[in-house]
Amino acid sequence: VRQGYRDGYLRNSIVSDPLRRVNTNDNTPAFLYCTLVPGDRLEITVAPKGFGSENMSQIKMLRPSDGVQGVKAFILRVVEEAGPNPCPPIVVGVGIGGTFDKAALLSKQALLRDIYRVPGQKYQKRLCELTDALALGDFLHTPLRLLSLGQRMRAELGGSLLHSPKLLFLDEPTIGLDAVSKLQLRDFLLSENHAHGTTIMLTTHDMEDISALCRRVLVLGHGKKLFDGELPALLARYDTMRTLRVRYAGEITLSALPESVQISRDGDFYVLAYPQQQVPTDHILSLLQSAGPIAELTLHERSMDRMIADMYQEMAL
Repeated sequence: VRQGYRDGYLRNSIVSDPLRRVNTNDNTPAFLYCTLVPGDRLEITVAPKGFGSENMSQIKMLRPSDGVQGVKAFILRVVEEAGPNPCPPIVVGVGIGGTFDKAALLSKQALLRDIYRVPGQKYQKRLCELTDALALGDFLHTPLRLLSLGQRMRAELGGSLLHSPKLLFLDEPTIGLDAVSKLQLRDFLLSENHAHGTTIMLTTHDMEDISALCRRVLVLGHGKKLFDGELPALLARYDTMRTLRVRYAGEITLSALPESVQISRDGDFYVLAYPQQQVPTDHILSLLQSAGPIAELTLHERSMDRMIADMYQEMAL
């Protein structure tokens, strides 16, 4: 135990005395449970977990009349009271029967059961698939504390997909990733959706994530659903402005432009901003071409960040 916690960079959380609260700094003494079985072989199962889970655990003696519903109600209440205090991911172990100490032991043993029961051959195939797709091979056996943020995000994503879930919840999956890693992760999520039919529910403030991955968008604010529909419908409502940057081969004089067109200078460039629903782009291009020979011209759509900001302002978020 001492060596495992030291080499694995795990947090020291054992005290020598429960009242004096002096940390042993090596997680000893360890709690050992032994069971005598037939044969001449020894099997050791290790649960590297800290005391946060112990602090949030509860035990209760129920009346026989409470039945299954009483058990369920107690479990739900304990989880609700624990809230965010136990470190995620949270796995709930339940022990029923025996004495107080036996029930506690059963709850710990329940944590070691196969949660998703993925067959060995299918597990190995899926692990290899995710290792290649997410480039996990270089740090697959590296302790968690030594991983960078991007590596940890990819590792957690791979772990959450080992059992091929039908529904995957992701919260800011590209936060802290560099540009190349972001593109690779988005491509992977799209391929996962297409290949396995995985439904991905994404919460993010990265507008590029939304445009690259989402067909349906829900906008929430102040506990209310403000929008629920296709992404193009949301964009059409706020994507009202276009920007043209044009540079001429020589000095020119622009003819009278519609009042709704805003024009400014940026060095050698003329910058025109106009509402596309009021002023067609082809009309603007015709006026620009008639002013003189164009050396360079670019058309910019409104950034999604700006559109979302306008939406938040309109909805008073």
